[in-house]
Amino acid sequence: MFSKRPHTDKFPKQPVTSAGVVRLADVSLSHELSAQIARLNSEKSKLCDFIQKFGNANRLAETGRSNEALGAYIQIIAEFGYSNWLLRKFVFLNNRTRDGGSIASTIETYFSAHSGKRMNPITMALYDMMDDTVSYWGMRRSFSAVFGQQKISQTSEDIVKFFFYPHNAQAGVLSSTIQSFSLLSLADTLFIVCFYAFNSPVGTEFGITEIVEQYLDPEIIKFWSDTFGKINTLNLIEVSRDEPEHDDFRFYRRSCAWLEYGNIASKRFVFDYYSSMRSQELFRTSLHATERLNEFFAEPFDMKLLASSYSSTSVEQTTFHHASAGMFARSIALLHLARLGNTFADLRSHQLLKLLNQTRDIAMFLDPDAISALFYEYPHDRMSKYLELILKHDSQPSNIGEHAVRRVVQDLIIENYDSDIVKLADSFNDQGRHLAEHFLSTCTENFLVQLYQLYHQAKDVVEAKASLLEWYGKKFDDRVTTERAHSLRLDLKLQDIRGDFNENRIYVDPVRFGQWVEDKLIDDLREACRIALVVPQVITTNEEIADPLKVRQDVSLRLASVILRAFTEFCTNKFYGIDSYIGRRIRHGTLRGYMVSEVSAFIDGPEFKDLRSVVAFRDATDQWLERYANAIDHFGLERLHVKSRSKPSGAIMAEIASIDKRNTTQAALTDLTEKYRADASISSIAKVLIDYSWLLVEKDLENLRAYVDRMRADVGVINPSDLTPLLDTSKHPLARDFCHRLNAITLQKFKDATRWFSKPSNAIPSAPISLLFDAVVREIMEQEPKFKPKIVRSGDTTVIFMGSRYHYVYDVLEVLVANVAEHGVADGDLIFDIVTADIKRERKIVLTLTSLIKPGEIEFVRAQLQHAMEADIDNAMVEEGFSGIRKVRKLAQEVDEITNIEALVHHDDRVTFRATFTTAIG
Repeated sequence: MFSKRPHTDKFPKQPVTSAGVVRLADVSLSHELSAQIARLNSEKSKLCDFIQKFGNANRLAETGRSNEALGAYIQIIAEFGYSNWLLRKFVFLNNRTRDGGSIASTIETYFSAHSGKRMNPITMALYDMMDDTVSYWGMRRSFSAVFGQQKISQTSEDIVKFFFYPHNAQAGVLSSTIQSFSLLSLADTLFIVCFYAFNSPVGTEFGITEIVEQYLDPEIIKFWSDTFGKINTLNLIEVSRDEPEHDDFRFYRRSCAWLEYGNIASKRFVFDYYSSMRSQELFRTSLHATERLNEFFAEPFDMKLLASSYSSTSVEQTTFHHASAGMFARSIALLHLARLGNTFADLRSHQLLKLLNQTRDIAMFLDPDAISALFYEYPHDRMSKYLELILKHDSQPSNIGEHAVRRVVQDLIIENYDSDIVKLADSFNDQGRHLAEHFLSTCTENFLVQLYQLYHQAKDVVEAKASLLEWYGKKFDDRVTTERAHSLRLDLKLQDIRGDFNENRIYVDPVRFGQWVEDKLIDDLREACRIALVVPQVITTNEEIADPLKVRQDVSLRLASVILRAFTEFCTNKFYGIDSYIGRRIRHGTLRGYMVSEVSAFIDGPEFKDLRSVVAFRDATDQWLERYANAIDHFGLERLHVKSRSKPSGAIMAEIASIDKRNTTQAALTDLTEKYRADASISSIAKVLIDYSWLLVEKDLENLRAYVDRMRADVGVINPSDLTPLLDTSKHPLARDFCHRLNAITLQKFKDATRWFSKPSNAIPSAPISLLFDAVVREIMEQEPKFKPKIVRSGDTTVIFMGSRYHYVYDVLEVLVANVAEHGVADGDLIFDIVTADIKRERKIVLTLTSLIKPGEIEFVRAQLQHAMEADIDNAMVEEGFSGIRKVRKLAQEVDEITNIEALVHHDDRVTFRATFTTAIG
């Protein structure tokens, strides 16, 4: 039977992929070994020559001569063909080498021959394993979710599973894995047979060593043992200047490229044993584990020693030595002590903090019960209680666990750190940067907003987050974090200074949304994209995609789940999402004010006093107005919401699987996958999520616009034929004019309302100054119907403001025009002048508004403006009842680009308001 098995060439001249081989049914381990040993013995001479040359090439890599090693491996390909064994070396060199030229091009050519590093599951797994920018455990979790689901070929599954856990002690897995490697090349057959026989405890446990020593040609065995006994790891990995304590983990990620060496395989066994304790359903450890574990941990140590300082780190340790152990080795040592029943009982809180700062991923390796056992009979204070709760929550996240963490964090900050969250962060940093980074990542806005005793208003939450980011950015000279803090602070200041100023464009803050993606979604997005390269992603129902258990069971839903989470945040976040815009519309009354006030004022206008004196006409128009206003209120209270249990009629639906959104979601699945396949950075892929969120919500906005149109047809039109029968014939022309003009007003109102529910033309809003000015004048005219100025323009009205400038220029104009409307002649000239001047690399833009003052009010206006220009501005953002000039002065103080605000009363009865902006050219 074995002679007919569909093996590829023993030494293939082209790379063999898992898709290009044909498997037969698995057989017993002994039969599989017998067949493969026969194949190896038939090529004894060539394999011995291969081992010798392969070992020599390895020695070149061992001594740091990467280019020479690459040349030797290329020569091996010419003589012995391609193999997965060689592939692992090439991926290692690709990650190890930053040189340009021939080495990079040769490696890329090799990857291309393997269908590209993002096409083949085996190559992709190797590439991501050795890429420090990819979460190793997240990546292993991604592939583990695929195992056993027949989503990839059995050959790919066996080999990738071997990369993650080479010492997997299951007879069926061993037999299948041997077959899988043997289908790729004879060199791979040699590797897997000898690895199990000589480098793993499974060799003794399953009798592999005995069979191989009895039947494999002794000369092959001698060449193997002489060549692959031990390798020095010091030169295989560059020592990190910034974080040498992580070098042992960096080498662990790359160790599958060197498993032919006994010292690497033995150390890998110990690390895999402890780091996979929660994955026993996939990776079963050997019954002969104890001997290997005791050999590695031969030197005595305890929890106190692990919590003490160490002098240096080394990746070369073959047994554990506390004084030079890296962070990953120290973590494994902690797990070893936990397995032996040791606890934290003899450590105080500051020692616990130091211990956790010198270890990593403990919460991932241990389940909550094991963490509780470590804290058994521990004399808790607030800090130690926080450490236990955060470890258990990180180990197994839950709403109850997060609530417990929030409660103890709140108490800790209030009672121990004077209600100052930055002081707590500083305290963590005193014990180590890793603790501070973990605390920063824990304190998302969603976490902070529920610390009710600390933060009573939404702006307090934003201020707390900005303070943490600012602290971290300054402490560690992190410009990105500092910029995030600056962005949050600027947004907070602008919101405070704006007060109730109306924003009439639907808007989602791309900066805040992007920060949320970076904080909460980026790892899951990377994992989902990685799975999508192997398992086609699908859309089922919104309920299934939103069900965490279903998504965990069915990996084909992973990317859709990430898209749904992003879209839900986009819609529902009350700080920066669509719901924040809706909230302002409703809370500030701008919906009713805009839609009803002018209509009501028109109906009560003096020119229709005769019509309204007729009781029947007055009752009919009052009833029409009541129906119209009620419809607007219903729209705001019921429809203008994100759909939820409390708002079942909400028009914005945070779902992605409905018929009208399915095509958009499918396009997002395809686009995100292909961008990841093309090696786009995960950060750039994450930025695409806001674009697709706008496309998804467009379906709901389209329905909202249609609803507004129907609402106008239903309640926004008054029919003359309903009113004229109530009047004398002589009043019919005036009644028809009344209806015509009223309908024109409502038509414009509803047209404007439909424009509210459209995506901004730019993610960062921008507009020419002339359009901003027109919009402001129009808005003031709606608030002050008597304000009908004659606009006189001069200067450069084409100047365009972008981003945050767009908002604060609008705010400045609104205050200045509102003051003109209040103090100027309502129907007089309003001169709007823009002067620009380029000085070196800056552009100065001066906006000037000039109007005549109302007769008899010159001295009053002078006094008012003088007071507004001289008054204290520290509380300008919270005190009401002023002209707004103080708020604009406060804005000028806080925003660098606003360099001057002036208010001048001239002797010729004119008043001038001037604002000066300075921006960088370009």
